[in-house]
Amino acid sequence: MKKAIQRILFSLCLLLLAFWILRQWLSLSNADNTAQVALLYTDIASYALNYDDVAQELTEQGISAHATTVEDWQNEAIQAITNGASFVILGTDTAPENNDLLTCAEQHQASVIFVGHYPGEDYLASYDKAYFVGSRLEYASELAGEAMARVFKNQKIVDRNENLLLDYLIAFDLPEHQLFSDTLEECEHHGVYVQNCFPPILKPEPDETDMIPPDTSASWTDCTTAPEMILCGNFHDLEKAVTWVNEHKWQDVSYAAFMNHIEEVEKAADMGCSIMVYYDTKYISDTVAQLTQALMQHQSIIDTLHFASDETGAFWIPYQLRTDAQHISDASAESSESSTSTDLADTNAA
Repeated sequence: MKKAIQRILFSLCLLLLAFWILRQWLSLSNADNTAQVALLYTDIASYALNYDDVAQELTEQGISAHATTVEDWQNEAIQAITNGASFVILGTDTAPENNDLLTCAEQHQASVIFVGHYPGEDYLASYDKAYFVGSRLEYASELAGEAMARVFKNQKIVDRNENLLLDYLIAFDLPEHQLFSDTLEECEHHGVYVQNCFPPILKPEPDETDMIPPDTSASWTDCTTAPEMILCGNFHDLEKAVTWVNEHKWQDVSYAAFMNHIEEVEKAADMGCSIMVYYDTKYISDTVAQLTQALMQHQSIIDTLHFASDETGAFWIPYQLRTDAQHISDASAESSESSTSTDLADTNAA
C-alpha cells in the first residue's frame, strides 16, 4: 500500500513537472513570436497608412507588434533581420536602391511585407518571401474619371455656360501630375469631354531666349473664371479650394478629391465635395495583419485572405469611391436611427 502511494505521488510529480515545462515552452514561443515581428516605417510614408493600426490589428490576431519610425528603412530592416526578426513589415516612401535587404532576408529565410510604395515588379519577384500590400494609383483615376462623367451626364454638375464641356480646374501645385491627367482621360473615355479653365503656362522651347513675363499667372488661384469642377489632390488641397471659391462667391462649383485616409471622407463630404476617392487604410491594415498571421502559422494565404496575390507576390487593394449621394443617404439613415432612438426613449419614459 505504501509503495502504491509513493508511485502515485511520483507520477503526480512527473505530471506537474511536465506541465511546468510545457508552460515554459509556450511562454518562450510567445516571446519568440513577439521578437520576430518588426514593423518599421518612414515618417513620409505615414501619410498613406496608420501603422499603429497595423500593429493593433496584429495584436488582435495574437501577434504582439510595435510600430517604429525609421529614417534608413533598408538598413534598419537588415539590422532587424540580423537580430532575429523573421517577419519584417516595411512602410516605405522610396524604391529600394539595391537587393541587399532581400539578400539578407533570403539568407535568414525571413519574410518581408512592403506597404505603401510599390518596390517594383522585378524586385518583388526576385524573392519568394517578399510581398506587397497596397493600391495602384491608376485605380483612383479610373474611379474618379468615371464618377465625374456619370454625375455630369446626370446634370448633377452644372454646365454653367452650356458648352457641353466639363470646365475643370486642378487645385494642385503640379497640374501635369499623372493622377489628374489619367482622371481626365478616363472622364473623356466615358463620354464627357473636358476643358481646362486655367491652362498651364506654355514653357519656352529650348532654343527660345524670351523670358516668361513676371506678371504671368503662375497659380490656379489666379484663375478668374468660375470652374464647374475642381480636382483636388488631397484633403488639404480641397480645404484651400473651398476657401478660395467662397472668397470669390462663386456658385454651383463641384469638387472631386483624392483622400489618403478614410477618416477624411466624411469631412470632405461635409465641405461639399461630391466625389471622393480614398485609399482604404483599414482594408490594407487588415490584409497586412492577416497575411502576417498566415505566414507565421504556415496557413494557406488564399484561404486566410480569400484572394490571391499576383505572380510577384503583390496584393492589390482597390481604391474606394464615395459620392455625395452616399453621404446624404448615410446622414439620413443616421438621422432616422437617432429619431427612432429618441422615440423609443420617450416611449420607455412614458
